[in-house]
Amino acid sequence: MFFDGMEKLTVLELNGVRMLQLPPSLANLVNLRMLCLSKCQLEDITILKDLKNNLEVLSLWGSAIKALPSEIGQLTQLRLLGLRECNEPSKIPQGVISNLSCLEELYILDSFEQWEDATANKERSKVSLNELRKLTQLTTLHIHIPNAMLLPKDICFENLIRFIISMGESFDSFEYQSSTRMFKLVGVPFRDEFNVLLERAEVLHLEKGEGLQKVYYRLYPSCGRGLLQIQRLPRKLLPQNGEDDDR
Repeated sequence: MFFDGMEKLTVLELNGVRMLQLPPSLANLVNLRMLCLSKCQLEDITILKDLKNNLEVLSLWGSAIKALPSEIGQLTQLRLLGLRECNEPSKIPQGVISNLSCLEELYILDSFEQWEDATANKERSKVSLNELRKLTQLTTLHIHIPNAMLLPKDICFENLIRFIISMGESFDSFEYQSSTRMFKLVGVPFRDEFNVLLERAEVLHLEKGEGLQKVYYRLYPSCGRGLLQIQRLPRKLLPQNGEDDDR
């Protein structure tokens, strides 16, 4: 009965609430457009499917949820999904992300890294990186991909305006706090699909991967020799010949 009589509510924040599941009366909030459940101890959020007609923003930042239920895929009006720092939920079911075709912002950094191989000849139960291709409205993406080999060859980052994208070794959350456009690549061969990220990034960290000298020559065409590593510095301060270049 907690939300009875609140049908006109459009924004609700229940941050830091200690309850294992949401009250059934939440389903009465048929006009709710924004729901923040940051740092909650929730185990069951399946009731959110009843908000599918209008809910546009869902934040689970820092919550203790261990798995994203398949019912979240019914929230087809979502424009923002925040899953950052969710204590590494063990599973995002196949099809949930790709169903959210209206998504403009997806924050999944420090939360989920267990992407399945879409090319493997087996029945999949968890999300694959192929599902990102369905998100044609996406303009903001925060994500860490440990195994870049799982990234589809025809993945397109062209629409991204803001991004924190890390591929390879584990990602330190402190690295991105001062930037809205960061690209980190460690131990991963450079691919043509990354060019748009290279051009738009405010902060680059490229290290230990094939093709990095070509990237260096592209950024510094007058330089006679390249580096095996491009340090984590603003693009205009990338090191040249082992020294900081502040041109």
